[in-house]
Amino acid sequence: KFDFFGFISLSIGLAAFQLMLDRGQTNDWFGSTETWIELIGAGIGFYLFVIHTLTGKEPLFSRELFADTNFRTTLIASVFIMGSMYASMALVPVLIQDFYGYPVFHAGVIMMARGIGGFISMVAAGRLVSRFDARVLMGVGICLIGASFFMMSRFAPVMGSGPLIWSGFIQGLAMGLFFVPLSTLGFATLAPHLRTQGATISNLIRNVGGSVGISILQVILVNNMQVARSNMASHISPGNPAVQQLMPNGPTPQAMATINGMIARQSAMISYIDDFWLMTIVMVCLLPILFLMRAPKQAAAAGPRPPVME
Repeated sequence: KFDFFGFISLSIGLAAFQLMLDRGQTNDWFGSTETWIELIGAGIGFYLFVIHTLTGKEPLFSRELFADTNFRTTLIASVFIMGSMYASMALVPVLIQDFYGYPVFHAGVIMMARGIGGFISMVAAGRLVSRFDARVLMGVGICLIGASFFMMSRFAPVMGSGPLIWSGFIQGLAMGLFFVPLSTLGFATLAPHLRTQGATISNLIRNVGGSVGISILQVILVNNMQVARSNMASHISPGNPAVQQLMPNGPTPQAMATINGMIARQSAMISYIDDFWLMTIVMVCLLPILFLMRAPKQAAAAGPRPPVME
């Protein structure tokens, strides 16, 4: 039987949560009544879904799924990885076009490096995963993602397209080395009759994690931009020698506009760097999660699971 109650409660929770994430920035987050209504709706929907899953006779998703350590751990890793990757894919095009001033076509060419790296790693990962421990490949993928974010944290207000291209290419390489082993590890210890549900939950968690990551890092970006702008503006005074050089004829409208543009540009760069640093730290903190997983060969040695009679 199809679990209509579980499906409806999960749908309400996800819909309200997604609306809150999408419209929160526009509505000034929790200063808006709409955001609170969406938060309450998401909380009620998720609460009912969790309780029903734990206590229902035939829930939408089997409780056996969440008893598997490998599967549970890969879901947690997916949230952080997808949150960071989706946020990067949302931030970098804006950075390339609005900050560095590249036209749309050139921005697309620069972003294409990520796709090329992903294509290469996806082809290679299928062969590597049968020869090497999937946890090692996953660890290399996480390290490469962290390295790409570290390269982004070294971006400068004035630079060529090289760092943009190489950081994107390395991040693309990391995608195959992470996602293919992640799927291998997540389903290695999962009973065959649970794999369809496992694939559904895995895709759902990845999409939700991506939405959360984009929203959180956008909020951090905007808030840090305001803080950095305020800190720099506090040093703008007629007695500052640097300000005097920019205003040889006094505080004319043109001179003030120039100073305002410089402050806006510098505060934006600081905010982007802060976001990339945060994502680098998240990748480093994610590495210990690999020790919680069992390799597929170890899982096979433990013996097959007994079939479940339905």
